[in-house]
Amino acid sequence: MSTTRMLIAAMCLLIGALGFVACGGGGDDDDDNDAANATQQTQDQSGDDADDPTDEPDVTAEPEDPTDAPSDGGNGGGGGGLDATEACSVITQSEVEAAFGGISMLDPEYIPLPDVPVFSGSTAKVASCSYVSTEATDSLSLTLYSADETGAEGLVDLACTNKDSAGIGDKSCWYSEARTEIQMQVGPNFIDLFVTTVDGDSEAILTTLAETAAGRLD
Repeated sequence: MSTTRMLIAAMCLLIGALGFVACGGGGDDDDDNDAANATQQTQDQSGDDADDPTDEPDVTAEPEDPTDAPSDGGNGGGGGGLDATEACSVITQSEVEAAFGGISMLDPEYIPLPDVPVFSGSTAKVASCSYVSTEATDSLSLTLYSADETGAEGLVDLACTNKDSAGIGDKSCWYSEARTEIQMQVGPNFIDLFVTTVDGDSEAILTTLAETAAGRLD
């Protein structure tokens, strides 16, 4: 081979080698750059999703305490006394059974009744509670009017006109000549007590139960 041909071949080999290096080296750099860019992008996204420690936590409102609700004093607008919904707590079942001589009574029956206007210009809430013996021969009916003191006094004054005093509570009377019913005022409450009995003493039974009720309402 001539010297000229050898020089040309050598130059071609050199040019080819330089081209390969340039292309190969450039590819590696691009791959490295792509990998670096991908890593940076992942880090940026992770940083966006991470919680900011300076963010304040959400505040959840505490539930209201039902015991903080205002009370009306338990008499439907008056001061003191019992609310009509408590009619069956004026006299207990055991107290009724004892007053009737120890006979057994069925569970008391609570009955809400319509409100009634009273002389004070307000309204009395009304409910009754009935006790009936297991033999259905003796019974007690108790009706409680929950008003204010002026209203309750007006009710008893109207009921007891020309009636004999029973001498119990603030004011009271024997509403029936047979002494089977007492109407009575104790503070802001007006109460009516009515008994039926076959063998018992209605006057003694009512006196005992009215005194018990007056003591509880006072």
